[in-house]
Amino acid sequence: IANIDDYKTTSFEDANFPLTEFVYYKLYVKFGDRFLFSPTVKLATKSKLLNISVNRVTFDKAHHLIYLFDSNRNRVYKYDYQAEKILDSLTFPNVFDLRMAVGNNGSGNELYIAKNSPYVVDIYNADDLTLKTSFNLNNYVYSMACGNNDLLYFTTDDWSSNFKVYKRSTKQLKDSESSTNAGNEAVINILTDDGLQVVSSSFNFVEKFTMNDQGIIVNHISNQFFSNFFGTPQHLAVSNDGKFFIASFEGDVVNDKCETTGKLSSNGAVIFNDFVFSANNDRIWALRSFPSGIDEFSFPSISMQKSIELNYAPFFTEREGDELIIVGIVQDAFGFNKALVDKIKIN
Repeated sequence: IANIDDYKTTSFEDANFPLTEFVYYKLYVKFGDRFLFSPTVKLATKSKLLNISVNRVTFDKAHHLIYLFDSNRNRVYKYDYQAEKILDSLTFPNVFDLRMAVGNNGSGNELYIAKNSPYVVDIYNADDLTLKTSFNLNNYVYSMACGNNDLLYFTTDDWSSNFKVYKRSTKQLKDSESSTNAGNEAVINILTDDGLQVVSSSFNFVEKFTMNDQGIIVNHISNQFFSNFFGTPQHLAVSNDGKFFIASFEGDVVNDKCETTGKLSSNGAVIFNDFVFSANNDRIWALRSFPSGIDEFSFPSISMQKSIELNYAPFFTEREGDELIIVGIVQDAFGFNKALVDKIKIN
């Protein structure tokens, strides 16, 4: 790690502290042509790395839980980020990709998993991860969300009707509509407390769907924005009042009329992984993938207020009270990806 020439030196600060649960140090002293060495000292750190190569992430803030999917192991892990431990897991043989959502549709806490080989949606009791029921969607699912109003929403690869609304209690397709994003990977999120307005973003398009309480689509608007990056984030951040959302890796800010109102601007060309709004919508935090860090922006007058660097790649975030809960990716000494759940205090 370091060579120290001054024999009077009695302390050393490790500027390249590794992100791991334990570190081991040994001091070697050159004495003529010989070496004297100290016993190995083991130090515990505050880092708790999870042996999970995470691909998909879903938060359940109401119960302080994160669901993490590892496509290498075909397994979904249920992680309590307050207790900092894995509570349970589900294995899906031969399933290399899936989508998840959580909600409460009148029959207890539920976990929804859309498997893309085959195209089946499983509904689990979120408390003990027992399977309650399944139904066949017959399409690849790009994104899903739960409105907590007996309705589930999906974006799929069905070109004729890729936005689908399902009634959870009867497992019936209530309505569907072909959208601007037809056939493209998309992300969706719920805009309103009643769960009847949904926003969707894919590549350079953004759109909003409005349903009545029976799940019938009564309004659909769309618009185009311009992005230099091809693709969509995993998560679409929505302000607490449902008036604004962020629709691209570049931080395009869009209003509820699907009009572009601004863009987050960082120092240099960066790609953002995820975003979250403050409780009163006066700030936005953006996760940077390279260089790894967090940028804080004022809102609605968009200007950078603060920036911090991180020694891991931040992947996904949610805000809970005065903390940002961040799922990050760390590469261990052998080159394997591991997951890290970090909690950062905010004002």
